[in-house]
Amino acid sequence: MADRLATLDALRAGVPHAEAVDVLWFHVGPHAWMTLVGERAWPFDRAQAWIAHSACQALLKDCG
Repeated sequence: MADRLATLDALRAGVPHAEAVDVLWFHVGPHAWMTLVGERAWPFDRAQAWIAHSACQALLKDCG
């Protein structure tokens, strides 16, 4: 995903590729889902929306 975002020139200024990989792993890795849905009892739809929005804010030039 980080490669594709870089190819599209979609990453915010100052976000290097390696950091994009780490941020994506943090947001879409299994631990995020297990924490929010399994341990914190968030509804799946709420967790999905929050994770997508948070990753967008952290990485993308245009998060609208």
